[in-house]
Parts: sequence; structure tokens; C-alpha cells
Amino acid sequence: MITTGVTLSLALPPLERFPWIDRGAYAWGDVTDLAALAPLARYVDAEFACASVLVLGPGDYILAHHDPMPAGGGVPQELVLDLSPQPVLGAELYYRRRGAAVLAVPATPGTLAVVERGPTVTANHTYVSRRYPDARVVRLVARTKPRM
Repeated sequence: MITTGVTLSLALPPLERFPWIDRGAYAWGDVTDLAALAPLARYVDAEFACASVLVLGPGDYILAHHDPMPAGGGVPQELVLDLSPQPVLGAELYYRRRGAAVLAVPATPGTLAVVERGPTVTANHTYVSRRYPDARVVRLVARTKPRM
């Protein structure tokens, strides 16, 4: 599901650079106040378990990755809200199921996507071109507790 025009007032957490260049180049920080996400609760059907902010600038990317699934089964939902200051051409977020793209989320402020993150679903934040030296993609990524 993709929705547009969603806003959220959220102070960015302290950021640090991701250390493994073979998996990605970006900055991230954990959101510790999950209560700040309350306005987004209507888009999901379970309580938020964790959240982080990802920031990608020129030359940054996140390769497709498989996130560990919580013990005990169930499927969490992932909510991604673009908090970027302006649209960034070509910096889409792709969700893939068994390698096939199932959802492309544009890097446009206010775009919100909700995806079930089962064991066969991966996420790929595409490369931010160095042709746009002022480009900055800011995404809130929140995951719910698994639904049974």
C-alpha cells in the first residue's frame, strides 16, 4: 500500500554511518520514542516494535537485505515514511518477493508505504546519484510486532 501527503513531526535521532560498505553506504539512527509514531498507527494493524531513520546522500545506497525474523513466527509490517526535504529522482525504495519487484516507493516527501515483511521479502534503497550534490533522502522505517 502506498499513500501520499502524510506528515509527521519527528526530531531526527543522532545519526551514525553504516560501517559495512559491501552492504550499503548511509547514515542511520534509532527512534527511541515510539509514542511519537502514534499518528501513523492508523496505517498498520499492530503496535510498533522498533523504528529508525535512514539518511542517504549523494553516492549512498542500501543493498537488498534479509532482515532477521522474530522468534515465534508471525509476520511484521514495515511502514516507511519519506521525510526528505524535496523529491530525489531515481532514489526509489524497492520491495522484492523472491527477487521479483512487488512495490516501488518513490523518494517523494510525504509518501508512506506499508509492506508485510515475511521471510521472502527484501528491501533495496537505490543509489542516490552524485549528479545531485544537494540530494538528501530521509526515511522513517518502522516495524510492527509480528501478527500471528
